[in-house]
Amino acid sequence: MCLDSQGNIIASVGDEDDGPGIFVLSPAGSLLERHLISAEQPTNCAFGDRDLASLYVTTAGGNLYRVRNTGRQGEPPIT
Repeated sequence: MCLDSQGNIIASVGDEDDGPGIFVLSPAGSLLERHLISAEQPTNCAFGDRDLASLYVTTAGGNLYRVRNTGRQGEPPIT
């Protein structure tokens, strides 16, 4: 899981009825978006790159996927 710049939770979900995916939940817990993916068993997700605009997703099979231009940006680290 990770947070976007608006405080939404971005979560990888590996055991959904429709298949694995990435869910976006509001800070209150409401489902805002659901994106099904073709990768089996996503295990984690995190924003990366200098602008924190790429979403990286890992899988139980050892794969790493990068998605640009999701319309979301990661929360910068606290310094």
